Amino acid sequence: MRTTSVIVLSVAVAGQLVGCGDDSDRELLSPDSVSDIKQTYAGDQIPAVGWCREVNIAQSRASSGSKPHAAGVEFRLENGDYVHAIVMGPPSGKSIEDVRADLEKAVDECAAKSNSDQTLEPMSGLEDGMWGYSSSERGATGSEIFDVTPKGYLVAVGVRHEGDGNPSVDVQELIQEAGKNADIYIASRDQDEQ
Repeated sequence: MRTTSVIVLSVAVAGQLVGCGDDSDRELLSPDSVSDIKQTYAGDQIPAVGWCREVNIAQSRASSGSKPHAAGVEFRLENGDYVHAIVMGPPSGKSIEDVRADLEKAVDECAAKSNSDQTLEPMSGLEDGMWGYSSSERGATGSEIFDVTPKGYLVAVGVRHEGDGNPSVDVQELIQEAGKNADIYIASRDQDEQ
């Protein structure tokens, strides 16, 4: 069962998130980066890709009350995979370093609870400054990578895959795109809101 909560926003906002028309410089994650999209959602929460409550709560805390307000996109693919990207500032009164420490602590707590039926562990081999985790449970796998943009925003990209085989996308490639586009996306969104 999927435990993701996505708040659906207007089609106009979704257009900015995934770049409709000539606004390609406003894309957070391009639909061209993934294939066979069945549905697109816009949301302001980091969707859960794993089973562990502590990580899901830490992710919710990270996106609640963030300044600027969190915004992201989630694609449901024809094969059933879910892919998302989200960008946000730190919650009021916290730094990005606080958010990272909170998320990493939650990953460590969940890793300690791993067993033969469900696992969650920190990802290794990521580029400097990035962190993330991978999880598996009852025929489903997920992974999430976080990065901080040059202007200090937090960006996250994740995928959840159910069934045999591997996800149809590589989150390590997608975090590069989302990280590169996040500052431009935030600047264009702030300009639109003025």
